[in-house]
Amino acid sequence: MPSAPKKVIVRAFGGVDNLESEPLALLSPGPGEVLVDLTSVGMNQADLMARRGEYRLSSGEPPFTPGIEGGGIISAVGSGVEDRTVGQRVILTLGAPAGKGTYCSQFLALATETLPVPAGVPFLFDPAQQLAACGDWCLGSKVEAAFSSASALADEFQSLSKT
Repeated sequence: MPSAPKKVIVRAFGGVDNLESEPLALLSPGPGEVLVDLTSVGMNQADLMARRGEYRLSSGEPPFTPGIEGGGIISAVGSGVEDRTVGQRVILTLGAPAGKGTYCSQFLALATETLPVPAGVPFLFDPAQQLAACGDWCLGSKVEAAFSSASALADEFQSLSKT
């Protein structure tokens, strides 16, 4: 039996001792939405600074769930979604986590706020790690352009995994 979904909450700015885990309400996608079982989330400087209260652009005031990157496998699809399927690997677009945070086991997003992970990209580079590996060039429309060339991206990640 799968474990109950959980999320991380920052109740007060500070160190890791201020991170708490709590149950996540059961989520169900509405029209145009998908439910993603997150298999990876990015942890970057912005997340660390948000937790300490030094970067409130992504967090606001406590309580909040940190995280601005994520990816995983679609576990449910809402009505009207025709280009995403259960079992499909996706990453969240940069705008999807705004105000929600990705430090959770499941994430509800508009289908248009996800990008399919090309076949051949190994799980070693799970979706959120792909964004980190892309670096600064992987922003905005460049994310979509990068993922439209699946074989080139898979080759790039294969070479990165050998270094």
